[in-house]
Amino acid sequence: MREITLILHFLGLGLLVSASVAGILLNRQYKKAEDLKTKALILRASRPIGLLSPVGMVIMLITGIGNMHALGVGILTLGWLSAKLVVFAVAVIGGVVMGIVARKRGALVASMAAGGAGPDAEKQLSSYDSWVMAGYIILPLLLLAILYLSVYGRLGGQ
Repeated sequence: MREITLILHFLGLGLLVSASVAGILLNRQYKKAEDLKTKALILRASRPIGLLSPVGMVIMLITGIGNMHALGVGILTLGWLSAKLVVFAVAVIGGVVMGIVARKRGALVASMAAGGAGPDAEKQLSSYDSWVMAGYIILPLLLLAILYLSVYGRLGGQ
């Protein structure tokens, strides 16, 4: 059973990494796009990819609990595991915030492309773009921190 949860845990990690890389690449294409209709199309295409992150997070959470149970450890038993869980919680919260901002950005760009946006739409879009860009910097760094803590812990670090 431990092997299955470990494989599923790696599957969740793969989904997260895939979604992050694809999101970064699509965001670069969005920034390069000249007109709003192209930007709206890119954002519409990126929506299904963005849904991979929550699926990956849920898989990692469930299988992580399963792995902890298989090892016979609790949340506060190992220092590296406690730190990893805190970083994971921060990443989940950051991902939720980024998802909300990305959805608002997509709706705003679609509204702007249709000609129905308000007078301050450009300013709001710039703010959303900044938040999403910050997310694409911070969230991969948190993912690397989680990986570091996992390797450090498995190699005997306390």
